[in-house]
Amino acid sequence: GNSVTRNYAKRRLRAAFYNQKDAIVSGIFILIAKKRIVDMSFEDIERNLKWAFKKIGAVK
Repeated sequence: GNSVTRNYAKRRLRAAFYNQKDAIVSGIFILIAKKRIVDMSFEDIERNLKWAFKKIGAVK
């Protein structure tokens, strides 16, 4: 996509991460957004991010 779409996806993913940062162990995480992130609701992004961190064992 174009830069506007990429930056929009990056901002949403970053915001979802910051909302959950207190529940996640410290470390370095690489987040890769798929194209459909721009069509997802913010609540879905947060829910999927929380699920992913639980799956890798990064939740406190």
